[in-house]
Amino acid sequence: MAYRRAIPEIVVPCGVRVNSSARPSLTGSEDRPRGWTFLTSHAHVLLGVARGGHPTVRELAQRIGITERSVQTILADPVDGGYLTRSRVGRRSTYSLNPEGGCGIRSIRTPSANRSTRCAERRCPARVVTDTCLVWPRSRGMLAIMIDVERPKLEGTVAVGGDRRIGFAEFGSAQGRAVFWLHGTPGARRQIPVEARRYAEREHVRLIGLDRPGIGSSSPHRYENVLAFADDLQIVADTLGVDRMAVVGLSGGGPYTLAAAHAMPERVMAAAVLGGVAPVVGPDAISSGLMRLGTMVAPLLAVAGVPIGMGVTSIIRVVRPFASPIIDLYGRLSPEADRQLLARPEFKAMFLDDLLNGSRKQMAAPFADIVVFARDWGFRLEDVKVPVRWWHGDTDHIVPMEHGLHVVGRLPDAHFHHLPGESHLGGLGVSEDILSTVLRIWDAADR
Repeated sequence: MAYRRAIPEIVVPCGVRVNSSARPSLTGSEDRPRGWTFLTSHAHVLLGVARGGHPTVRELAQRIGITERSVQTILADPVDGGYLTRSRVGRRSTYSLNPEGGCGIRSIRTPSANRSTRCAERRCPARVVTDTCLVWPRSRGMLAIMIDVERPKLEGTVAVGGDRRIGFAEFGSAQGRAVFWLHGTPGARRQIPVEARRYAEREHVRLIGLDRPGIGSSSPHRYENVLAFADDLQIVADTLGVDRMAVVGLSGGGPYTLAAAHAMPERVMAAAVLGGVAPVVGPDAISSGLMRLGTMVAPLLAVAGVPIGMGVTSIIRVVRPFASPIIDLYGRLSPEADRQLLARPEFKAMFLDDLLNGSRKQMAAPFADIVVFARDWGFRLEDVKVPVRWWHGDTDHIVPMEHGLHVVGRLPDAHFHHLPGESHLGGLGVSEDILSTVLRIWDAADR
């Protein structure tokens, strides 16, 4: 099990509450990674070997922040099993991956070994730790590269009125142009693809994810309508020192993206929607089976959404060790495109990280979303003057592509990007294209 430290909260004068974690001391025989990490020490050691360069035990220990003896203990089983190769050059012993080693690490000694699952390859006794983002798929007989989802560069909450706060997470460059990324239903502030985070780092973009009320670090609250969210976003932007911005929304984040564009046309330079939800009531309405079901259960959720969310949170705590196979099961039940995307280690790791962090305390936000989606949104699509770009897969089993075409047809300045063969999560696979598109629109507006 990865070592977890208590993370103190610091309230700064501007109203932003951020998390800070000092690195623990590594004196004596303490075996602790530097700061909080989502992966185990075993994962970090093996990832260090997988990155190449034939590292020594000392180099791995210094890089990860654990003792040399701990590194030697971790490496012993993979070497004995033939999955890692130890080479002796003079007095130096270096380690590298053995491409013929099989599908995983055999009988890794970890504190949580009794809570592991067997490798899908039945003849292999490899164990997979299910309460981390460590994934060991078999790929042509080679040890799969592990994906370590890095923590946000800045993470905390912003006061938005009364006793309410909105959680946020920042990636990329603190000095770059701001892009707010609004998660789907369900989801939380870390539901941002690894590719988008890397793009933000490379292109000096300030990428900010938000928790909607009732998930993650945000206070429970139900908006009167979709448009009311824009008031909170404006306060968050002001508090974080953001003047102009682009906004991206996935699925259930789509309506809130359009609301922000409508409410702040002078500040929102461009908006992007990925398989977004369409209105189901009012003059802009369109309906389908799943949307009608949401409308039917909305009155119940308006009364019982918070206690239901608390119950879901309790269930997630119980099944937390099985989160990885549950995502695998969801993938198998999804259309082929989503199944392939969820099989990619970096996407699976991102979803696990977001799910397990966002649902630790509460899970009311998805039910609050359903309630407000079933109401009049508080604005008309024809009044959204900001440029909108919409990505939608033609095999989407949750929000039909016809809904995207319907919304784009009613927006004054919108363009539809058809994703052939893609399903509901398809937009996440083209996140770099989405970010570059909204930034190009921003550049054109500045000329």
